[in-house]
Amino acid sequence: MPEYFPLLIVGAAIGVIAAVFLMAYFKVKDVQDDSDHVRNMSDSEIIRRLMQYAKPYWKQFVLVFFIMVAS
Repeated sequence: MPEYFPLLIVGAAIGVIAAVFLMAYFKVKDVQDDSDHVRNMSDSEIIRRLMQYAKPYWKQFVLVFFIMVAS
């Protein structure tokens, strides 16, 4: 059992953080914004702009992707 203790602590910490994020989401999901803010860009346009920032780091993204798949 002692060899699993660090894994239990990490799992508990992840669970607590996930629970906090879920509570925060459910608390603010129905809150209406008073401003008349309307987004002018589509999701695909936002993703395309973000990919331009990530382009210089494509090798690191590929490496992280394969590490995630392997794990």
